[in-house]
Amino acid sequence: MKRGLTLAELLLSFLLVTVVGLVMAGMFLQLLQTSAKRADLTVGKVFAEATLQEVVDAGLYANTTAQLGQGLYSHDLASQTMFFYQVTSTSAACPAPSTKLGYALQIEVWWWNGGPEQTRAGVGLTSTRLSRWVVP
Repeated sequence: MKRGLTLAELLLSFLLVTVVGLVMAGMFLQLLQTSAKRADLTVGKVFAEATLQEVVDAGLYANTTAQLGQGLYSHDLASQTMFFYQVTSTSAACPAPSTKLGYALQIEVWWWNGGPEQTRAGVGLTSTRLSRWVVP
């Protein structure tokens, strides 16, 4: 004589499969979000390095403060992320025995929001900062 599953056993197994499926879907979505943030962070760092190098190559670092923006793609060509950046320069004397004057350059790049120190819900801080010491 064959015995089938009871209604309670079927409901319990369905509940278990549903919970496991929802947990897996949540983990997948979290991985996608983390991947997107990492892509933006990588593009932001490369953009910051390139912009900082352009400033140094052009010799525009003497007491500079500028806040600009540029649209770049970080996920695909169809959806551009707007990156904003601010370059600041501070002059200071080089350590002894040098008598030269140097410049501490700092670039801050942010995206998706109105300022470099703001966060986005579920993503966190969406900015990066690089600095360089330049002696002309």
